[in-house]
Amino acid sequence: VTGKNVLKLLEEYKSLVNNTAAEFKLANPLEIVSKAAQISAEIKEKDKQISAFEAKLAATKVSEMVVSAVDVADVRVIAKVLNQMDIPVLRSLCDTIKSQFADVVLVFAVTSGEKLTFVSACGKEAIEKGCHAGNIVREVAKVAGGNGGGKPDSAMAGGKDTSKANEAISKVAEIVASLKK
Repeated sequence: VTGKNVLKLLEEYKSLVNNTAAEFKLANPLEIVSKAAQISAEIKEKDKQISAFEAKLAATKVSEMVVSAVDVADVRVIAKVLNQMDIPVLRSLCDTIKSQFADVVLVFAVTSGEKLTFVSACGKEAIEKGCHAGNIVREVAKVAGGNGGGKPDSAMAGGKDTSKANEAISKVAEIVASLKK
C-alpha cells in the first residue's frame, strides 16, 4: 500500500482498534492487549474447570459401566459410544477403570461432529489372558473404515464413518473373543 492509500489503511486499522476496545468495554484502546490476555487466562481456567468436572462426572459412571460389562472368555468387556467427550478425560477414565478392575477390556467410540475416535484399554489380568488393546481397537476401527493401534494396555484408533460407531461397538465382544483364541 502506497501513497494516499496508506492513510485509508491507517484509518481502517484505527477503526478496528476502536471497535475492538468498544467490544471489550474499554475506554482506552491501549488496554486491549492486557484485556485479551486476561480473557485468555479466564478461558484456560474455565477449560480446566470443565475438564475436572467432566472427569468427576465420568468417574461417577464407572460403577454403572462395570455393572453393564459383558463376560467374554474370562474377561469383562465394556463397550460404549460416547458423544463429544474429551479424549484426555476418557483416557484418564480408562486408566481408573483398568486399575480398579484388572480383568476388564474397555472400548469406547467418541463422536464429535464428523470425527470418530476409538479408545481402548485392557487391565493387567485381561492382558495376561491374551487381550491386547492395540489389536482390539484396530479391528474395531476397521468396521468404521479406520485404523489404529497401540500398546497392550492402552490404544487409540480413528474411524472414517461416524455412522458406523454403534455397529463397531456392537462387534467388540465378538472381536475380543476372536482375538483371544
